Amino acid sequence: MTRWERFRPRLRWLARTLERTLAVVGAVAIVYHLFFEVTVFTTSSMAPLLKGREKGAPDWALIEKLSAGKKPERFQVVSFVNEDGVPVAKRVVAFAGETVEITSRTLVVDGVRMPTPEGVGRGEGWLAAGNLRQKKPFVVPEGSLYVLGDDTQDSYDSRFTGALPLGEVRGRVVLRVWPLARWRWLL
Repeated sequence: MTRWERFRPRLRWLARTLERTLAVVGAVAIVYHLFFEVTVFTTSSMAPLLKGREKGAPDWALIEKLSAGKKPERFQVVSFVNEDGVPVAKRVVAFAGETVEITSRTLVVDGVRMPTPEGVGRGEGWLAAGNLRQKKPFVVPEGSLYVLGDDTQDSYDSRFTGALPLGEVRGRVVLRVWPLARWRWLL
């Protein structure tokens, strides 16, 4: 038996293993690029849920892109690009046709007081400002969402920019992936 004949089965096994490994890695890469994206959030308008650079190391989050352009759930955190081209995340609080107002730091949608998610407004609730400042309700136009940042005192959101067109939503923020000490599902 020659040297080549002894190594031939091992080389064949190695080639098959390498081929299968590359196929799996390629499939994972395709799925990731089609359906997911990792984004670094530079602003802290969603603090404490997502921290930006001004609060230390910025958070990295996984965005699920299948939901882009589809109606999210109330209080779901979505990602979009603001007018400066910066990716940001905000919490969806109202949908097309709904009336939004903030009274006594409590979000009111269509006359119903909504529960305040944990950490909003540094634990004190929503702050009435911008188009919600004069105690006038805001009606969300058709095909739009009303979004607010959790750090309500430091968030440039629908109170100042108006409703967010549904088509501008890049996807749902589903997982805070970095830094590892802050890893958390955000569903």
